[in-house]
Amino acid sequence: MASFYYLSLFFAFGFFLQKRLNAKNTTKLLSLLNHFILYISLPNLIFVHIIKLQLNNSLLVPLFSAWGVFFFSSLVIIAFVKFFNSSKEIAIALILSVALSNSSFLGFPLTLSFLEVKV
Repeated sequence: MASFYYLSLFFAFGFFLQKRLNAKNTTKLLSLLNHFILYISLPNLIFVHIIKLQLNNSLLVPLFSAWGVFFFSSLVIIAFVKFFNSSKEIAIALILSVALSNSSFLGFPLTLSFLEVKV
């Protein structure tokens, strides 16, 4: 129940900041929050959980399933590109946006950077 209160508190804080800040300050704040999450929170979260990790054969399943999905979707994209006689650029764009967007950690930032959306 405490997590619900924290979530509500942060939503209210976000709405408050959205009303109080102008567009220029909002983009600076979003950039700061993104950098904090990517360079401080996420590595710390990884280090907390990697200590508890037991190295055994069960770790191979998630590793190979992620790479398997990437390679399978890449092969499907290449087959469609050859079938429809599309260019290499379209194939590369589809592989980057479809095959890598199976993980939102990598897919969303890649898509935003290719569309040149400034956060």
